[in-house]
Parts: sequence; structure tokens; C-alpha cells
Amino acid sequence: MEHLYDEWNVIRDDEVQMSSIRQVAMLANVSPATASRALNHSGPVSPAARSRVLMAAQRVGYRGLGRVTAGVSRIGVAYPHLPVLAEFGGFDAALLSGIARGAAEERCDLALVDIAATKQRAESYTHYFERHGLQGVVVRAHGESRHVCETIAEEGFPSVVVADRFENPDVNFVCYNSEEDSRRAIEHLISLGHRRIGLCVHMVRDSDHDDRRRAYESTLRAHGIEIDPELIVEVIANAEGGESAFNRLLGLPRPPTAIFFTDPLATVGGIRRALETGVRVPEELSIVGFDDSDLRKITHPMFTAVCQDAIRMGRIAGKWIASRIHEETTESLRLRSNAYFEINRTSGVAPPQPVRLSPQGERLEVHERTGTDGGHA
Repeated sequence: MEHLYDEWNVIRDDEVQMSSIRQVAMLANVSPATASRALNHSGPVSPAARSRVLMAAQRVGYRGLGRVTAGVSRIGVAYPHLPVLAEFGGFDAALLSGIARGAAEERCDLALVDIAATKQRAESYTHYFERHGLQGVVVRAHGESRHVCETIAEEGFPSVVVADRFENPDVNFVCYNSEEDSRRAIEHLISLGHRRIGLCVHMVRDSDHDDRRRAYESTLRAHGIEIDPELIVEVIANAEGGESAFNRLLGLPRPPTAIFFTDPLATVGGIRRALETGVRVPEELSIVGFDDSDLRKITHPMFTAVCQDAIRMGRIAGKWIASRIHEETTESLRLRSNAYFEINRTSGVAPPQPVRLSPQGERLEVHERTGTDGGHA
């Protein structure tokens, strides 16, 4: 009898869905078949008709698509601008691991959605997520797509942003404060006698990397050290980017005696390039990096780093959004935790002379010091 009841429920839901599609079709002035194809992306539909169907679906509150198994909640990890890219390093992988763990602990399925690739222009974010069977989303945005996070929040769809912060009170977020400990990292290098300190920073702007760059600049100014634009290099934050920054900085007429890498894989690239060119770390060049997990523990030498826990951040976001859709919490989430600075084996006393290299990795003569920054030649 119980199985028959379950089957009757399924049939009834299908009938409701078909009735809803007819309502959408009538309002959009298309056939039910066209409405179904537009909503399911299952066949050819003209752009004009698709737009009318999506607008009609929003007006009638159509929720018939993307449904999941009864009793199972489903949250999404949404990328408004860029999907997960290997060149962004291990941060997103660690973040996703944490989100998945938090979602599983709260009995939720997890899905990845690429908003830029699959959202129709005419539909709201709420309808887009519901069409994918999502009840809440964790959003991973960059500088160019921050406005999407605010729009999603203002629509009222359950959401939380990871690895960024917002002044808008509608936006829930969880992130790390890396500015204070980035300042400690630069203070540490200055205390060791370094005055020419290079900065390798990710070229994709967001609040995290802005914090790290601001800490670098403000700490140098606080110590009366002039900021040299040549010492600031923007790269894609992968190992090749770190190698490129190393080559560029040590190829300067007045090279740095230390480099602060603001991303984990870039740090690894810098250390690897030092090994390849015979530059001794930290005797001839100090390196301070950034670590989202435990990458610093498997390099040689183990690198000094500003550290944060991406897995923990993702887990907090996953658990909170699951609790929100299960109506176990109504409180907002605006959480900013502190990173920490860990001194290991890649930072040491500034050498009497910096190392200068040719593009081929050969050692060159260093130009005599000029200027008033008090740095090493």
C-alpha cells in the first residue's frame, strides 16, 4: 500500500508540472511543447520565444524543473565569472573539499554551476538556481563579478559568498583577514635587514589580494622605505607565474634580497626557480609565501608563510547554507577569521649583496645603489 501511495504521489507531481507548463505556455503565447523545450533546454527554440517563456515562468512562479529526490536537499557551488581553473592553484580544490564536507554533514547533495555559461539572460538568479534544483548556493566570485553576489542576495535566494567580504548587509560571507599577518610577514623581513623586498601578487583582483598588497605597501611606508613599482609584479598565481616573477625581479639592475609571494603555487614556483638557478634560500634570497593548506610542509626548504585554512572556510560555508535551507538558522553569516604568520626555513638575514641573474640564469654584476630607500645594492 505504501509503494502504491508513493507512485500516486509521483503521478500527481507530474500532472502538476504539466499543468504549470501549460500556464507558462499560455502566458508566453507558445505551445506547451515549445515551453517545455525552453525550460528544459532540450531542443531548438528561438531566442525571442525562450525569453518570453523564462519571463512567464518567473511570473507564475514555475518550480517544476530540476527537482531532486524527495527528502534530499541540494546546494550549489556557483561561479558567476570564472569556473575552477587549475592555474588558480589548490585553493579552490581545498575550498570545494570543505564545502562538500560541510554539506554532507548536514545531509545535502552538492552541485557545481557555471552561471556565465548556463544562465539565460532573461531569467532571474532565483529561477536559474531553482531550474537546477538548488535550494541554496555557495558563491565563489572575483572582482569583476562581485555585483552578482549582491544581486543574488537582494533577490532573497539563500546564499553565502566565500573568500570575499561585502559592505552590503544583505550579503552573507565567510573569509579570512590576511592583511594583518601579511604586514607581520613584511615586518619580519625588515627586521632581518631587508630593504629591497619584491612583491609577487595575483593579477586577478579581489579583496584578499588587495589586502596583501596594501599590507606590503603600508608596512614599507611605515619604515620609511620608498615603494619601487619595479619590485611589484602581477602574475597568474600558478607555479609558472612564480617562476616568471622570480626571473623578472632578479633580473633588475637592483634586485630584491627578499620576495613576498601572495599565493601558494607562485611561492612553489619561486622556490623551484631558485633551486634551478643555484640561488641559495635563504642565504642569498629570502622567500615568504602564502599557504591555503599544508603545501609549505612539502617544499624544500619548508617555506615561511602567511597561512589560512581553505578547507575550514568551505566547511563553515557548506554547513551554514545547509542549516539555512533546513530552517535551522535564520541568522546571517558575516564571518571574517584571521590568518596567521608562520616562520619556517626560507627567511633569513639580508645578504651583503643581492643576486642578479640573466634571463638564462647566469649571475650578473649588481649596479651600485642609488636613491634614499636605505636598501642593499
